[in-house]
Amino acid sequence: MQNQSAAADFFTLPDTFIIREHIGSEDRSTEFKKGPGFIDHDFRKNVAKYVSAFINSQQNGKLLIGVDDDGSVVGYGINQGQEDRLKQQIDDAIKDIRPAVHPNDYRVAFIPVVDNWGLFIEIPSRECTTEK
Repeated sequence: MQNQSAAADFFTLPDTFIIREHIGSEDRSTEFKKGPGFIDHDFRKNVAKYVSAFINSQQNGKLLIGVDDDGSVVGYGINQGQEDRLKQQIDDAIKDIRPAVHPNDYRVAFIPVVDNWGLFIEIPSRECTTEK
């Protein structure tokens, strides 16, 4: 077992989310984004903005994409290539932050959305227009 930073352990992520499940509300350390507008317009810049805000608040933060403003899980369909590009953009955005954020102090996870019976929901993949 690897020794992980305490900051990376602050939030235990579930294996799945249930569609339309209410997972809480936004606060100083939690931000919800439905998906399309956030991902398609200045994604890297927006990620850096929220990560910097979390750091400056001295609280561990969660940026959850695929969750409506009211805290309901809506999901966001992407394919493997889009997931890889988003992960890279997130890493690049965080690398731009000064002082540097150590890779053990954050994590990126793509969590499947299921129905009430635990069956995986196929959310149609969208065309992401994020910069490379």
